[in-house]
Amino acid sequence: MNDNQTINVTAQLDTTEIKNSLNQLEVSIKPIKLSVEVDQKGVSSVQTLINSLKNLNGVGKETQQTLGILSTKYQLFTTSATKVVTSINNISTAMSAFEKIGNKIYARFPQAA
Repeated sequence: MNDNQTINVTAQLDTTEIKNSLNQLEVSIKPIKLSVEVDQKGVSSVQTLINSLKNLNGVGKETQQTLGILSTKYQLFTTSATKVVTSINNISTAMSAFEKIGNKIYARFPQAA
């Protein structure tokens, strides 16, 4: 055989354990996702309050600075929360992909020299 030939190899992969692990992971993270989504909604009302306080007449410089810090913390939280939700959604997508994989995978490997 020369280096350009291939051998057909049938490999069996039992995806059941992988599917079960992903399913357990998905069940575990659903409450986290729900909690993060609820927190995002609750925190948006905090941002509204921060903006309202900033616009009040007579708000001192220190208060303005504090509100600016709160606003920055709010932005960091929402960015992190969005990343968490995106990661959780990606796990759910992987879970769906594994549901479509059968128990047999066929592959072609180059012939070893």
